[in-house]
Amino acid sequence: MQKQELYRKLILGIGTMTNVIEIRRKNRDDVPGVMHWNARRRSWRRIAWDMWFHFRSGESAIPCLTGDHYFVVCCFAPDGRTGNIHPHRYRLDEAGLIKSHDFDDLSEEEYKTFKSLNKRYYEVDKIDPLKSGYASFSEAERDTFERLRKRIWCSWLPPQEAARALLEALPNLPSNPDSGAQEFFRELGIGTTRLPVG
Repeated sequence: MQKQELYRKLILGIGTMTNVIEIRRKNRDDVPGVMHWNARRRSWRRIAWDMWFHFRSGESAIPCLTGDHYFVVCCFAPDGRTGNIHPHRYRLDEAGLIKSHDFDDLSEEEYKTFKSLNKRYYEVDKIDPLKSGYASFSEAERDTFERLRKRIWCSWLPPQEAARALLEALPNLPSNPDSGAQEFFRELGIGTTRLPVG
């Protein structure tokens, strides 16, 4: 339980604060929605957050899954609409544990460059925090970092058929045109408006 709480605090970005406040969920709906694409059934199924947490940490498998699989973590905005969608793609071994997640087409040199820039992206300058991470990049480094990060992110996107099914499965469409959810669908060439039913 302690590991899960620490993980939740780190995800929310408060793990490095001097005085860490305890975060309590009001209800289970506050947890991001994790979904798995079942290619054979052509549908998304919801996965419990605890199962996802243990799967991602390598502690347990998701039953009956092997090979390549797509997942999404849907984060909801305060108005209840989908605010962001984080794609995940994993190759699972025979036991159903994560074996690999390297689906991008980066060369060895590009990967080294990305790894170095990504490390700097998360570093904090203790003397001048405002010059930390991304702010410390040159214009050329920013362009390189964004280009490589986008290629990696795109390699995790599900096929268009799965994205269309996800759009239909979401209870509340993203409303903000600048949201991560809109970017997710835009990248796949999918509009996010639905025709009225009946």
